[in-house]
Formats: sequence, C-alpha cells, structure tokens
Amino acid sequence: MKKQKFSINKFLRSIALAKLKIESELKTLDREPIHLLEKRLIAAKKYYPEMKEYLQYIFLEVMKASNECDFIIFHPDKKEIPFLQFWVGNKKLQMDFPIVDENNHLKYMKKVRNMLEGFNFTFKEVKINNMQYGYNKYGYEHPDSGNGLNADFGEDAKLTTEFVYRVFAQIFKEDFTKIKFIINTQK
Repeated sequence: MKKQKFSINKFLRSIALAKLKIESELKTLDREPIHLLEKRLIAAKKYYPEMKEYLQYIFLEVMKASNECDFIIFHPDKKEIPFLQFWVGNKKLQMDFPIVDENNHLKYMKKVRNMLEGFNFTFKEVKINNMQYGYNKYGYEHPDSGNGLNADFGEDAKLTTEFVYRVFAQIFKEDFTKIKFIINTQK
C-alpha cells in the first residue's frame, strides 16, 4: 500500500512539474512574436534605400502587430535620450513624449509642441481629471505634472514618419539615418 501512495505522489509531482514547464514555454511564446517582428524589421532595412520609406514600413508593421506589440521607441544611435515613443493599440499610433527628470525632455517640449501644430494638429484646452486634452488631435499636461505631450496619429504612418524625421533632424539635431528602435510590450 505504501508503495502505491509513493507512486501516486510521484505521478502528481510529475504532472505539476509538466504544468510549470508548459506555462513557462507559453510565456516564452508570448514574447517570441515581438522578437521575430523586431528581427524581421531589422532585416527589411536593406530593401529600403530611403530611411523615410523604411520608417514608414516599420510603423505599418507594428500597427499590424498591435496585439503583440504595445509600443515602439526611437532613439539616437549611441544614446537612449532623447527619444520618441509611440503606443500601438487598436492598430493606431499614439505619440507619448514623457517629461521626467531622467529624460531631459522638458527642454524640447515647446519645440515638439510647435512641430505638432506645424503638422496641423490642433489644440483646444479641455480638462478631464486634471489632464488637458486637445480638441481633436493632441493633448498635453503642464511640465510640472511630469507627463508631457501626447498626440494621436491614428493610422497615418506617412504623417508619423514625417513627424519623427523632422523631430530628429530639426529638434534633436540627430542623424535620422542612424536612429534605432526598440519594440516592446508591457505584458
């Protein structure tokens, strides 16, 4: 009888270990699409001689993969600041330009806001929960709040590409052809 209990316990333990292994593998599979997407996007660069065309391709692909990808960040080649971050959800692009002490974005905020207005993003102050939102395209919080600018680019990859290009070239004063990107998820 004791030998039979031992076998049952051993069997139950092996089932529990198998379950943990399967759960671990499923978590790995959840991350795999992002990894593969990033590899595919990097490999595709050789097919796009123009950086703007390549960037537009990146935006179109991350919008298609919005179930696996939460955001994409663009930064200069050798440093991580300054950066532009885009949330990707429901196959739409939402720029997030956070203002915190660590990123030194405050000095760029007014220029980025002016750039948005130059792209015909309109702003009309509407307060909801202490957040000021634009009437139809973008909103911002005061720099003291620590949040910064956000803008809704919708599904317009071409407009988003041009905006990123101009921000890096004219505001950040960085070589646009050498920007890097990070694709990630919060899951």
